[in-house]
Amino acid sequence: MNDTSDVDEQLEELREEESSGNKLERDSAQTQRSFAEKIVQGIDAVDDPTTSDSATLSFHDKNLAGLFVALEDDDGRREEVAEALSEKMGHSVDTEDVTRSQMLKLAVRVGLQEADPQLMEEAEEAANQRDPNTF
Repeated sequence: MNDTSDVDEQLEELREEESSGNKLERDSAQTQRSFAEKIVQGIDAVDDPTTSDSATLSFHDKNLAGLFVALEDDDGRREEVAEALSEKMGHSVDTEDVTRSQMLKLAVRVGLQEADPQLMEEAEEAANQRDPNTF
């Protein structure tokens, strides 16, 4: 008889879990919230002048650096690439005066968007929590 009450308790627990969604859905929502919080914390750290975190990203790649030197010397090609990148992101960019920094930002955003659209959505939501329409 004791075994039956244990089974009944376990069944009741399972029913309660099902009524609030499955475990994967609950865990996923919690993970998303905590990652969004990490993004906000990261943005806060970059904004804080007392930390060593910086808003500047850098990497070493001779081939990409050479590509960007060539793009800077070819206005037509640079404008075409800038326009294609801005269209992919749905951003408006003055393609005639686009800088290396703007091109790199667009390229990274397009790459991340294609690799993980949800990541970029979370990053936009986190950034907008701090300052609407800044992402």
